[in-house]
Amino acid sequence: MTDTSQGPPEKEKGAEIIVKRNLGLSVGLFSESDLDLHEGIAIFANREGYQFLAKYFRWLAERSIAENESDLGNHVHLTPHSDCCDEIDFTFDTLTTTNRDVLLTNAQATITTRRRGSPIKQFSWIVSDLITTFEGYLKGGELRESTISEINELMVVLDEQLNKIKRLAE
Repeated sequence: MTDTSQGPPEKEKGAEIIVKRNLGLSVGLFSESDLDLHEGIAIFANREGYQFLAKYFRWLAERSIAENESDLGNHVHLTPHSDCCDEIDFTFDTLTTTNRDVLLTNAQATITTRRRGSPIKQFSWIVSDLITTFEGYLKGGELRESTISEINELMVVLDEQLNKIKRLAE
């Protein structure tokens, strides 16, 4: 049994965890059509990395939850650091009978708000959600300018890829 009075376990030297987004084709797996694109998350780890994750999840399962108004799920972050890792942060909130409804509402985790469909459809919603969520931070300054620049770069890539797909049918 882990000592849950302490913080999360520390990743030992030599433990490697690599997280990557992955893309694939699904045959009726996530949708009703015959063939669809899907996005996923792939986790690669050595034995020490998996042992760390096992200890981390055991700590999550056994720790006491201090439900307070500012952090109902007593959330924690896990960000694997590796030169090969995509920049993905995992946030873990613990659901209880008293905080479940509020936490899921705050996270917009409902049947009607779940993201479904191809990675392209989901990405469109993600971009829209990003702008809506951080609108207050985008009124001026460096973040606003870098966001505008990145969206312009994205539009160039989208236009190039759309033209590429159109040429494939010729």
